[in-house]
Amino acid sequence: MIVVSDDLTGASLMASMCRGRYIVYPLENVDESHLRESFISVDLGTRALEAAEVEEKLDIFERLLGDSPWTYRMDSSGRDNLTAYLRRLVKKSRIMITSTIPELGRFTLNGVSVSEDGNIDLRERVFHQACRFLRERVKIVDSRTWEDIDRISQLCRELSCIPVDPGPLISRYLGKSGTELPISADVERVCLVIGTYRPKTVKQIIALRSSISDGFLRIGGHSVKVDITFEPLERMKSKIDRDFVDRLANYDLIVISGGLTAETVLEKSGYHHILSRPADVIMTGAGTVVGGRLDGKEVILKGGMVGGEGIYVDLIMGAVCGSHAVRRLSDP
Repeated sequence: MIVVSDDLTGASLMASMCRGRYIVYPLENVDESHLRESFISVDLGTRALEAAEVEEKLDIFERLLGDSPWTYRMDSSGRDNLTAYLRRLVKKSRIMITSTIPELGRFTLNGVSVSEDGNIDLRERVFHQACRFLRERVKIVDSRTWEDIDRISQLCRELSCIPVDPGPLISRYLGKSGTELPISADVERVCLVIGTYRPKTVKQIIALRSSISDGFLRIGGHSVKVDITFEPLERMKSKIDRDFVDRLANYDLIVISGGLTAETVLEKSGYHHILSRPADVIMTGAGTVVGGRLDGKEVILKGGMVGGEGIYVDLIMGAVCGSHAVRRLSDP
């Protein structure tokens, strides 16, 4: 099964939720030989595109795909062009949607995704100006617990439905769940590149900086040099050039926050794909860059709005120590 996301962080976290080392490709680097692999996660890069451009990318993808099965990991916060994806998927199967992630305090009630970050009416989002065919083929299901997610994944199999949200439901439907993050004892220099500039992100950076002393984050008996690049992507973009990428190559671990930020940095590096591995922190992806100027570098990618105030300390701690005090999203 091929899982498609509209940005790179989504594609990466889906690959990391699934057992083993799976490959994350940008659409431009996918060829027919990749479609024979047991699992690939594809970034279509449509988050910031207009509707016509999204349709064009989907046309390219479907021509390449042929009859291979696929599903879409929708963006729960509503920033993607969901209808364009669903119109394609419903031609293959009925679709099931819920939006529950217990660790994030998010659940689905009466068709509404409820969380502390705000509520989203999934019915309005999915069915707004949708054709009747779409309404008949998409089902929104209430849920609150991991047991509900397991029940819905089984229901998808029984009813021959394809799940599109949330990511953990897709991984359960595929029969895959996360495994342990290998301990990495040689992470001494970490760079964070953060292009999301929202109040929640600012609080996360303040919390990280308060944990850093003289440029180092101390984790047990281990000291890690931490450098931070933090500004809105609109301003940062002009600085992400060859020299910027070459500086990143001097670090043992690169943490990038924001799907568009991750795409910008890795595209500039000339990468080919990411060989993923299970991540230790909820709603994040981890792996090794293959190809380009960052070849062989370890990366962690997260959505800009993901995590509490301590998320960056948790990410670095998980990579350096393999800490299992941080609960994995893919294993309740």
